[in-house]
Parts: sequence; C-alpha cells; structure tokens
Amino acid sequence: MFLSLGNECLQERHWQEIFKLLKVNNISKFSFKELLSLGLLEIREQVEEISSRAQGEAFIELQLNNIRKKWSELSFVVEKFLDS
Repeated sequence: MFLSLGNECLQERHWQEIFKLLKVNNISKFSFKELLSLGLLEIREQVEEISSRAQGEAFIELQLNNIRKKWSELSFVVEKFLDS
C-alpha cells in the first residue's frame, strides 16, 4: 500500500480517481492517517491497480517521447520516380 501511494508516476488524474473511490471531492494536502480514516484500506486493491496503471502509462509516455525524438531527427528525401 505504501509503495502504491508513493509511486512517483501518480498524476493528478490518478489522485482524483483515488479521491473519487474514497468519496471525497478533493484534498489538496493530506496525511496517510487522514487517508486511512477515509477508508483507504477498503479500497486497497483499486489503489494498487491505479498505481500499477500509472506506472504503465508513464512507461508508454516515455516510449512515445523517445519515438518522437528519433523521428524528429530523421529526414526523408522524396524524388520523382518516373518522368511523366
């Protein structure tokens, strides 16, 4: 549970999803104790799934950025093939 919540890949959208599961509109600053009092342990599996998904999304974003970088360095030359 600690590792899931401490995942650096969790973004605002993931936290909003967790808060929605906790039936809380939004918390700008919170402690682990506050999350526990809101019922964090009851949604443990969902939080772990959200954290895992966030990790996967971060990996995909990294791969896409790498592809964009490589493609931006390439140049294509188009030449006329047949005289018509």
